[in-house]
Amino acid sequence: MKNKYTLLAFIVGMFALCSTAFAQAGVPEGQTPTQTLINCLTPIIVPLVILGVKTAAPKIPSFLLPILAPIFGVLLEYVNHFATGQEPSILYGVALGAAGVGIREVIDQLKKITPVPPA
Repeated sequence: MKNKYTLLAFIVGMFALCSTAFAQAGVPEGQTPTQTLINCLTPIIVPLVILGVKTAAPKIPSFLLPILAPIFGVLLEYVNHFATGQEPSILYGVALGAAGVGIREVIDQLKKITPVPPA
């Protein structure tokens, strides 16, 4: 990772965006605040989980990582189910995991355009 501060700023920005959206929208009817917060954080958590998997098992082909993201989204949806008692939605988990792939792509594009100061 060439510019760790850019990545850190992006992650902090995404957490701030998530918390702002959470504060403005409130809790949808039929959901608990915990469930809504986990749903907001899932697209941010999924790229971090993928990074952990990529670090732990570097021999996994890179083309499989975007395929694993929706699976991690579904797993986090089940974590949400056990934490809140709400009924899990597999399609919602897949969508949130796929959103994590989009966030990861934004990070990759930021790495390409951000100038790196000479060491």
